[in-house]
Amino acid sequence: MIRTIKQGAIVVYDCEWTSWPGAQDSNWSLPWQHKEIIQIGAVKLDVGDGFREIDSFERFVRPQRNPELSDYIIELTGITQSQIDQHGVSFPMALADFTGFLSDAEMVLSYGGDASVIEQNCVLTGVPKPGIFLKEHDVRQTLKELGFITRTTVSSNLPAHLGLEHFEHPHNALGDARAVAASIRHLRKASHI
Repeated sequence: MIRTIKQGAIVVYDCEWTSWPGAQDSNWSLPWQHKEIIQIGAVKLDVGDGFREIDSFERFVRPQRNPELSDYIIELTGITQSQIDQHGVSFPMALADFTGFLSDAEMVLSYGGDASVIEQNCVLTGVPKPGIFLKEHDVRQTLKELGFITRTTVSSNLPAHLGLEHFEHPHNALGDARAVAASIRHLRKASHI
């Protein structure tokens, strides 16, 4: 699907959400565990200009069910409780801002299908899931099908996996969106996608 787009803007985005030791292995199965988004990061790329970054988006989001971040997620992401308390907005507000950012995108990409987490947060907060996420394409699936990555390759180490330098903080939504964008740029330049 990425191969077919030649002009216009695409958006690559990533989300970070609440987690605790063992939560991923159990798929957040305890009744009090929810994948509440704490950060949305995105970059808008000009396809016709080699996927050059033309804009970026970042919002911190205050989780409602578990408002105190775990030490685990603070260490993993580098996002602090202070950042959430001082700069975080409600999920509905962050989603409205993000939907505005996406409004002129020809395609929306995530790495691993973050739209499902957006949908879970819409359910948790009682807001409808915006239709723009129907345009979402999972770039991870495409790269797996093309043989560029393995099942365990995560977005933050994607550039290193492809032999590229990348200096963004791993597990930071904006940094991970830029990691995926750098990889897409590299693969398009090499005529792989």
